[in-house]
Amino acid sequence: MVQQFSFEFGYPKIKFHGIEFSVSVHTFENTYTVDPADWTEKDISHKEREIAGTRLRFAGSQLSCNGIYKIRMRVKENGAVGISFQIKMDLPIRGTRLIVYEQPNGQIISRIDASALPVPKTGVTLPYPEAWRCLATPFLAVQNEGGYSWYRSLDKAVNAKRFTLYGEDKLTVELSYDTLGIDVGSFCITPEWEIGFAKELAAVYQEHTRHVAKAYGLESWEIRKDVPDWLRKISLVVALHGMHFTGYIFNTYSDMLEKLEWMAEQIDPAKVLVYLPGFEGRYYWEYGKYDASQRLGGAGQLKRLVARAKELGFHIIPMLGANIVNTKTENFACFGDASRFVTTGGVFPTNMVDWDNSRSYDHGWMAYLNPAAPAWQNRLIDEAACLYHKFGFSGIYLDISGMWLNDARYDVAEGTRTLVRRIRERCGDCLVIGEAWYDGIANVFPLVQNGHTDGVMHYYDEAIPGFFETYCRMFGHLCQGDPGSNSTGVHELGYNSITSTPLRRAVIPTLTMVGDTLDKNMEGVKEIIKQAETYYKLYIAGNR
Repeated sequence: MVQQFSFEFGYPKIKFHGIEFSVSVHTFENTYTVDPADWTEKDISHKEREIAGTRLRFAGSQLSCNGIYKIRMRVKENGAVGISFQIKMDLPIRGTRLIVYEQPNGQIISRIDASALPVPKTGVTLPYPEAWRCLATPFLAVQNEGGYSWYRSLDKAVNAKRFTLYGEDKLTVELSYDTLGIDVGSFCITPEWEIGFAKELAAVYQEHTRHVAKAYGLESWEIRKDVPDWLRKISLVVALHGMHFTGYIFNTYSDMLEKLEWMAEQIDPAKVLVYLPGFEGRYYWEYGKYDASQRLGGAGQLKRLVARAKELGFHIIPMLGANIVNTKTENFACFGDASRFVTTGGVFPTNMVDWDNSRSYDHGWMAYLNPAAPAWQNRLIDEAACLYHKFGFSGIYLDISGMWLNDARYDVAEGTRTLVRRIRERCGDCLVIGEAWYDGIANVFPLVQNGHTDGVMHYYDEAIPGFFETYCRMFGHLCQGDPGSNSTGVHELGYNSITSTPLRRAVIPTLTMVGDTLDKNMEGVKEIIKQAETYYKLYIAGNR
């Protein structure tokens, strides 16, 4: 539900080439808008105008204060209207908002899974970056009877942005921009927002993807330097589940090896990437300190599993948490306390999962740590490098790596880039894969898990055709059910009837294996392996 002020705030409306809009400024204390009695207008050309002033109004125009601002509007070559805004005040500025009026109503079609979402009567806010189910790039498209209304940010960096829509016959669309937490100050420059209408979106999509590729220096999948040659041959990803949070064991290391020995008779292991959720013991409870679990077989059995898997031709990777740690981990205070996420508003967020089925979601042992924080980043790199070299893994998988918060102390996106670069430096340019995806980390993780909402999968190749698959590949989320009983193994969902992925270039077929998967439905497993062979023929063999 979109909440509103209970009085007329008095936003002055600006009209420019068919667009009517207002602006607001947000500090950590209040909301402000520009004072039209003070501003001056200047037409730079018949397609460009500038408004400047030195006074702001707030509290429904009952109060005013100083604020030096400039609003620039222009008609662009693609026919869209571009609007940028800068403001200087005597207070730290949280961000700005563009309020666009009288927009055509319709259905939102630009979320990650491209499903059509009618704008509810109570309104809706779509945040960026939200890498699991919402917006992986700051682009909003609304389909209506005459075509498509679209709104996008031309920012060249990862910052919090929100698209808020409400109204019935006509929509009001709010475009919000937050200052990056580490840059909060009394001066804010809002990158250009673009507002347009088109009969078709193909040209707009192409323009946006070119902008993103240039902003982040993206390289295509075929020439990415962080993609090892063997990864381009992978047509199946297998999740071999170890130990649940409760301590329940799905597979010991010996069980895992037995399954891989069987699988090597069904498919060329060189086509298979295996990763090990819960390999370290109690899933998530052990996050922060990674080593072989004695209950799963100990270090000797884990070394044997990895060595034999690689001897067969498999590539095998452990699963580590990028940003969640058990506060009970030894020496947590030394690396954890100073590394906690903290929002620009001073809130320390936490992860809420019903691990113990108490239905309380109250687990104080789970700390959210920023992977950009030096102490945690150093610790995580040491853990990853130790595992990689001690057991001979083929790479590292970073759980929840796509999470972004506007942290007040450390830039999350830039810190994630640095983290992965340093892991690769310590581990011989090994493969580093992640969970979830947004445009600002497309150059960091060549392979990611897809997003989901309560087990309903969202695939990144759906919202903007050709965008994701040009640069990356994905595989099925950890909450994908196994073919035997729909079990999600260590994942908290429990059961999921979705047990396979769609057959498309961007989505590598994925298989979940818990303890009794083969016993309950060997034929179902073979069907997924068959899909992997089809994927190889369609999308890999023909390109070699």
